[in-house]
Amino acid sequence: EKDNQILGGKVIEGQATPDTRVEVIRNKEVMGEGTVKKTKRGKEDVNYIETDQECGLEYYGKTAVQEGDILQFYTEEKIERKLD
Repeated sequence: EKDNQILGGKVIEGQATPDTRVEVIRNKEVMGEGTVKKTKRGKEDVNYIETDQECGLEYYGKTAVQEGDILQFYTEEKIERKLD
């Protein structure tokens, strides 16, 4: 698919989870963002990859990931405010 890439890498810090937003960082600049749909260890789909583990990722996004890029995983939360 046009905006889909299969990537391999290693988790440097924290953990990687499927269905998570990511920022693509190249040369300390945010180049774009996308979503990781699947995380794999070997040939198995897994729910998370921990620090220092190698993994495979299914990435969707308009910014093409290049060798040496860093993917920073994050979640978005919506907080409702009520006015008194």
